[in-house]
Amino acid sequence: MFLSSKDKIREKEFSIIFEPEHRSKVWKIIEEKFHEYFNMIIKDACQSPVSEIDRLKKKFSNVSPSVNIGQYLDVEMSSEIENFEKTQKTYKNLFSKANIEEYASDTKLFRSDLKNECPVIRGLWNSKDEELKKWKEAYKYSNDDELYEVMANIVNFSHAYAKSMKKKQYGENDDYAKLNFDCLDGIKDDTEPDYGLVGVVGYGIMSIIMYHFYPQYFPLHLSGGIYALYFLSDKYEIGMPSKSSEFLMIDDSHWDGDMHFKMKHNYFYPYRLYTWYALRLYRLLKTECAKHNFTLDDAYRYVYLNSFCWDVCRRHTEEIRTMVGADEDPNKRFWY
Repeated sequence: MFLSSKDKIREKEFSIIFEPEHRSKVWKIIEEKFHEYFNMIIKDACQSPVSEIDRLKKKFSNVSPSVNIGQYLDVEMSSEIENFEKTQKTYKNLFSKANIEEYASDTKLFRSDLKNECPVIRGLWNSKDEELKKWKEAYKYSNDDELYEVMANIVNFSHAYAKSMKKKQYGENDDYAKLNFDCLDGIKDDTEPDYGLVGVVGYGIMSIIMYHFYPQYFPLHLSGGIYALYFLSDKYEIGMPSKSSEFLMIDDSHWDGDMHFKMKHNYFYPYRLYTWYALRLYRLLKTECAKHNFTLDDAYRYVYLNSFCWDVCRRHTEEIRTMVGADEDPNKRFWY
């Protein structure tokens, strides 16, 4: 998609991506490419025996050890869970029920604590990235009460959703409409709460907070996941009027004279549809891991998927670097 495309084109493209026939075509490609990328992980496993004893055997006896692929997968993905749990504590403490209630009477303090204690906000604020200047200005001058209200709404929604959603129903769901995420995409009436603040809180921050409370229900809507879908869909445009991938946002408002545009992940991609793809991908990942005697725990559903998506992205480091600009680090993870 193009950032400055005419409204009618953008509107049409956002309509196309929800069409059953279109989603079927996209998923067919993703499913095929998934197996290619998973096999790359298996190849890595075969080249990198996990056991230190096995390494020593190979070094001193020239004996190639048998490879425990399940153990390799366990080690790789368990490290992702360990990192997640460390950060999860920070989010749960900051956005605890007691703190949320207390901040209601001092939203100015809430803004200050967000900047100093919330990993994603602190990371954005302290970043030297020139492209974040607009976000910093928007954050600085946003209304204290509105900022608090939106963040509290996000936390409250995540708790209410987890309480009402049946685990089995969610895990087997194959209808994005039944995910009940319409309100997170702004499809709601005026009586419903807001989950975003223009220029300040979008899908990224929203999903990071919910993910750290319930990683079994809320996938991260960040560059790693969106870029992964871009590569898993083989970079095809599949019926888009702009002849560009639905998973990219092409900034055609600035160019260098040679038609070289910066291409970011599509940060406007609807959360309910993104989750639909993410949930399907997780089921594939779980099935393939089980074949190697490694069982994924659904409680960490999107932590595992996050690990897989970043593995996809790291195999395209130079390509991502070219798309986003050579001055940026394509392997840099978001501040969460």
